Amino acid sequence: MHMMNDVKIRNAEPSDAEIIYRFICKLEGENPTREEFDDIFTSNLKDCNYHYYLAEKGGQPVGFIGMHIQNVLHHTSKIAEIIEMFVLPEYRGIGIGEMLYWHTKDIAQENGCKFFEVSCNIVRERSLNFFERMGFEKTHYKFTERL
Repeated sequence: MHMMNDVKIRNAEPSDAEIIYRFICKLEGENPTREEFDDIFTSNLKDCNYHYYLAEKGGQPVGFIGMHIQNVLHHTSKIAEIIEMFVLPEYRGIGIGEMLYWHTKDIAQENGCKFFEVSCNIVRERSLNFFERMGFEKTHYKFTERL
C-alpha cells in the first residue's frame, strides 16, 4: 500500500459504487446510466483481471484508478491498461495521481505484465503531460466510433 501523509490507496469495494460513479461522471462530463454502471462495476469487481483502487485523504475518497490486465496476441504477453483515472480537481498537483500510477504499475508487474498502457483523450492536455512525465511514450493512435 502506498502512503503519503494522510493519503492511502485501497481496493475498491462494492459499497464504493456511488463515489466511483460520481468520479466517472465528472471524468466523462456526462452521466452513464446508473443501472448499467452498477452491473458492470459489480461484474468487474469479481473479475481478477480488473483492478479498481481508491485514493483516500483523511479517510475521504479523492481519486480513483481502474486497470485491466489482458493477454494480447500482438505483444504475445500480458499487458495492463489504465482504463479510468480521476482525481478531484481540488486535490490535483499534490502527488495523488502519481500514487495511483505507481500502485497500479506495481500490480501490473506483480502480475507479469510486459507492457503498461493508457489511452487518454486528446483534449486532456494536463493528463497527457502527466502520463508523459510518468514515462509513457506516445506510440499509438486510438480511434473511437460510437455504435
